[in-house]
Amino acid sequence: MLVSRGRRASASSTGSNGHPAIGLDSDEGEEAVRVQVVHPERGGLTRTSTQIGSVHPFQQAHLYAKVSGYLKWQGVDIGSHVKKGEILAKIDNPEAVKEVDRAVAALKQAQTQVAQSKARIETARADVKASEAAVAKAKASIGSSVSRRKYREKELARYRDLRARQAVPQQIVDEYKDHFETSVAEERAAEAELDSTKALLASSVAKVDQAKADLDEAKANVEMIDEVLAKDKVMVAYTTIKSPYDGVITLRNFFEGDFIRSAVEGNERPLLTVARTDMMRVVTYVPDRDVPLTDLGDPAVVTLDALPGHRFAGKVSRFSNSEEPETRTMRTEIDLENPNGLLREGMYGIATIILNNNTANLTIPTGCLTGTSDHDRSSVFVLKEGKAHQVEIKLGADNGIRVEVLAGLKPDDEVIVDTQSISDGTPIIVENSTQVASWKPNSEE
Repeated sequence: MLVSRGRRASASSTGSNGHPAIGLDSDEGEEAVRVQVVHPERGGLTRTSTQIGSVHPFQQAHLYAKVSGYLKWQGVDIGSHVKKGEILAKIDNPEAVKEVDRAVAALKQAQTQVAQSKARIETARADVKASEAAVAKAKASIGSSVSRRKYREKELARYRDLRARQAVPQQIVDEYKDHFETSVAEERAAEAELDSTKALLASSVAKVDQAKADLDEAKANVEMIDEVLAKDKVMVAYTTIKSPYDGVITLRNFFEGDFIRSAVEGNERPLLTVARTDMMRVVTYVPDRDVPLTDLGDPAVVTLDALPGHRFAGKVSRFSNSEEPETRTMRTEIDLENPNGLLREGMYGIATIILNNNTANLTIPTGCLTGTSDHDRSSVFVLKEGKAHQVEIKLGADNGIRVEVLAGLKPDDEVIVDTQSISDGTPIIVENSTQVASWKPNSEE
């Protein structure tokens, strides 16, 4: 029960809690004032940031056509729930299909050229081996011809010696001379044959090198055409529109039979828009004074105007780490699970972020403060030896009902609640202090 402000007591009165009642001071003639006192309580104040927030999809994709053509088929509409990888629409583009067929045929032809080049290499290598054998044979033939020439040369010399001694007629010498000249001709023919086979061998080796070069060119042509085919297949794949994730179709701009111009040709309207809704983002903007206290993982509670009675608990998932210069606020996002689909894009409400929950500080009712506070400084009256003593304190958070005291008070201090009729040194009578320990402004008697 609160007492009226400014009540005076006689010097002989006693407080209801056993404190001595201080009456008229014989020297100063000042009357004692009846007051209520409280002890500072531990528990601190929870600092929060409460701002307007709006609901957005966790992910959202605008699906454009990469190729132009007629909308052949579209299996979804606004509000359709889709799965990741599900086919949503198909675009008819015969030219792209023909390009694939053309590239497939060109690839087969190039692969055939590769096979032919490999066969030519094998043929050329066989020719090299045959030429090498011919060279070896020619070399052997030269050896035989040289031996035969030397034999005929010796034979001719012997018969010439016999003729000189008149042992044989000249006719026999002439005959052996013919044999010698024949062997010389055979030797020269064998040498010519060796030169010819060496030339054929060089030609065969060159053909191998040429066949290898043709093979490399054919392989490069295969790779080039394969790249063209892959590109053409990608363009054909672009005619099929698929969902990038589980979600809901939120926008449709075309109907079956419409001509769809590709995005690269200047189409600014997406074919479809799909939004992921199993989780939503609540976007709010934290003011400058709360930015230093905002941390990832801070608990948050979101209430929405469209869903009265629902409280959605989440945590700070990310923030921009910078303030917008126009508003001096920082974009902050809170992720909320949405398994039942209650949360819809565009909903708005209040997002409350719990910035600090320091339970170690002392708190007192705001009515204990004297006058106006200077930044984080103020003062209170504390009861000591039956009189009011003004004490300077350092303030923390203030919720309008209670205020944190960071320095200047102890838990066992008796702080005077109503200070309007009090000055430093005023005699005090404590009244009902135990009943007002949790006193708050505007309490009913």
